[in-house]
Amino acid sequence: MAENVVTLKTKKENTEEKVTGFMTRNRSLIVCIVVIAVVAVAATCVCIGLNESAVKKGLSKVDAVEYTLTKDSASLEDEEAALRQTAALADLESLTKKKNVVGVRANMLSADITFAQKNYEVSRTFWLNAAEAGKKSYTAPVCYYNAGVCSEELGDAASAADYYGKAASAPDFLLVTHAMFSQGRVLESLSKTEEALAVYKNLAEKYPNDTWSNLAQSRVIALEISQGTN
Repeated sequence: MAENVVTLKTKKENTEEKVTGFMTRNRSLIVCIVVIAVVAVAATCVCIGLNESAVKKGLSKVDAVEYTLTKDSASLEDEEAALRQTAALADLESLTKKKNVVGVRANMLSADITFAQKNYEVSRTFWLNAAEAGKKSYTAPVCYYNAGVCSEELGDAASAADYYGKAASAPDFLLVTHAMFSQGRVLESLSKTEEALAVYKNLAEKYPNDTWSNLAQSRVIALEISQGTN
């Protein structure tokens, strides 16, 4: 036992000597590693701070554009309102390239403006850009839903069905039942009866006490009667 203790003690002392020797021989390298780590952490903090500052400035710009666009807008003549819309879109252009909340807000405002101008193709692009910039945000299903509305205005029913479906797939989307019914309705217009029935039935099953679910159930009955399957 005594020999074992001495042996362990000797090994421990040898290990400590080796570690001490390594630290002594490589102290410059170790200091550099520590310095680099500290600088990296500091740089990360600075970047985060700068990013937060940039986001705040970007959101302030969007707010300023929206305020100028909407201030006393009810009393504006059509020509003056159009000039404001054009100016707003120009001011928002650089902000729509952002891939953060600033980009979401800027694209959504631009989408609203171009939708009011009945420029549905451009409006749809802005809605989709906003959805992409805020993939994990609660705004994404809103943007997909509105992209579906634009697609219907453009006569692009296939895309409308796709975007309504994306909107409906978000569990926290407040208009989920409306989006599901709209998807079913558009699929029905494309003569995709079986797909429409599947959407309607899913809607009625998941949300049995909703107005859109009641409408979906009525479409299920009508479609099954027309197919002679009721």
